[in-house]
Amino acid sequence: MHHVIGTAGHVDHGKTKLIEALTGEDTDRLQEEKDRGISVDLGFAPFKLPSGSIAGVVDVPGHEKFIHNMLAGIAGIDLVILVIDVNEGIMPQTKEHIAIMELLEIKSGIIVLTKVDQAEEEWIELMQEEVRESLSQTFLKDAPLIKTSVVSGKGVSELKELIDDKLQQVPPKDEGGPVRMPIDRAFKISGFGTVVTGTLFSGTIDKGDELEIVPSETKTRARQIQVHGKQVDKGRAGQRLAINIPNVSAENLERGYVLSEPSYFKEVSKCDVRVNMLQDIDWELKNGSPVHLHVGAGETVARIYFYGQKKLQPGESSLAQLRLEKPLAIFRKDRFIIRSYSPVTTIGGGLVLEHDANKKPLSSQKVIDHLLALEKGDPSELVNQVVKTKKIVSLDKIAKETGVLGEDLNSIVKGLSEGQKLVTLGDYVIDFEKIQYLTQQIIESLNEFQKNYPLRPGKPKAEIISFLVKSGMDEKASMILLEQLQKDSKIKVENDHISLPDFKPEPTNEQKQLLKEIEDKYANQGFRPPALEDISNDLKISKDMTRELFEYLVMVGTMIKITDNYYMLAQDVDKAKQLLKDHFSDQDTLSIGEWRDILDTTRKYALPLLEYFDRIKLTRRQEDVRVYLGNNE
Repeated sequence: MHHVIGTAGHVDHGKTKLIEALTGEDTDRLQEEKDRGISVDLGFAPFKLPSGSIAGVVDVPGHEKFIHNMLAGIAGIDLVILVIDVNEGIMPQTKEHIAIMELLEIKSGIIVLTKVDQAEEEWIELMQEEVRESLSQTFLKDAPLIKTSVVSGKGVSELKELIDDKLQQVPPKDEGGPVRMPIDRAFKISGFGTVVTGTLFSGTIDKGDELEIVPSETKTRARQIQVHGKQVDKGRAGQRLAINIPNVSAENLERGYVLSEPSYFKEVSKCDVRVNMLQDIDWELKNGSPVHLHVGAGETVARIYFYGQKKLQPGESSLAQLRLEKPLAIFRKDRFIIRSYSPVTTIGGGLVLEHDANKKPLSSQKVIDHLLALEKGDPSELVNQVVKTKKIVSLDKIAKETGVLGEDLNSIVKGLSEGQKLVTLGDYVIDFEKIQYLTQQIIESLNEFQKNYPLRPGKPKAEIISFLVKSGMDEKASMILLEQLQKDSKIKVENDHISLPDFKPEPTNEQKQLLKEIEDKYANQGFRPPALEDISNDLKISKDMTRELFEYLVMVGTMIKITDNYYMLAQDVDKAKQLLKDHFSDQDTLSIGEWRDILDTTRKYALPLLEYFDRIKLTRRQEDVRVYLGNNE
């Protein structure tokens, strides 16, 4: 999985220094930032997590004058680090950042008290209580809290581990969706041309893929792709990407433009929305009021018009239409922020219900009912029809054919699944009747296999997966189906074999007699066991049946397979292990000759057994001798 972490907090509370302590990178890239000692624009850094994976970090400015830059960076993050100077506590921009994150429905966060080296322990404990109380009604009410100092290093390692753990709980981004990357930076590199950076919200981008810039509908392609400064052939949803694109001038690109799949997204001048006003503000919006609109990394001025009412008070919610002065790349279910026109402050936000909307009568109950239906958002019949027609179809294909994306699509698929109209398997959706057919085919093939091979633990899993792949599923979906069938007690999966739940390998009376004869032939052979071919000849049975019988004895623990033609009784292998242990009780090495003499056998038998011990990590070959490891005793 690929993740992006974002900072939030008041100006000069130590966000940038904390990121530098975590990543080793100074995200203040502008001279103005270094001169003023505060972040003015977005900063980015790769962060190698303790688990070994790499996340992207977006360091956003805390100063109120640069909240618009903060909004461009905070969209699309998976985990927020709320930074609070322990000496100052929660300040105005801290509160505004929290409000923004709640409006954007960011779910996961960590609270970090910084500069604890500058405060007394009693004050730190007092501030910790105050912060907890202030955040008790927010999404951070149960978030972990870490006390840090970048000077002493206190809490930094603990924070790294906590970030790693929290990111493991974040659901993966939609790699199967349409390509969508809001651009937060565009610049020119001599000899290469235009480079754009951003967080890939959904989809994947391969080197050479055809792409489009929205708005402007300019066609381009991914000439080169970088992730955290390294060239890659594919960019994935959730990653911070830098993409070299031809045929586009950096001067013609603005923050908030979107790099997308061709002909998928379009510029929008009007959109119908659900808007929610913040509670703790002193502001009233009337029909036609101008607001600053922020969607993804984009921003513009828009006028707001309410359906069924003429104004909106603090804490209230309404259906509305936003009419944009400058088109933006907006899509259904995007979340947005609105800020007052002047003076500028965050006053609310909401959800896009219909992008690219037409101008509608504000008092029409029919329009209001239509938008309420969109808000409920359940075009399930459309999705169901695609699945019924194609039988097995990827979520990506459904999204492209229906226009239903992300959480909308997941919600619809879940509802149809609960209604037994379809089954989801990884990235695939399968018609309910098709899954019943596949299940029945698997069960019938297992029945047939068990009749033909009663001594085997089951049919090889690879053969079942091969059948499912030929039926239109990929290997991942096939594995998920088998896991589900086992969960439903329709099959039993053990190691690399599959059987019916109540199946247990059981030899016939004739086979039981043959098994006894085999054991008897091995009983007194010790470390000079007969070969498989000798047993086949002595018992006058086929080589295939002989191997079936031996594999059964291995499965029940009576025999151990040393090589394809060399088996030993488990009790004799145990004796050999003890002899080996006795030898190494006063010796450091063992030669093949010594081992042969210890077993009182020949090299023909001694060497394969020693190689078997190498494979199970009991010994290790070191030039011409063995040393003792002692594993798997």
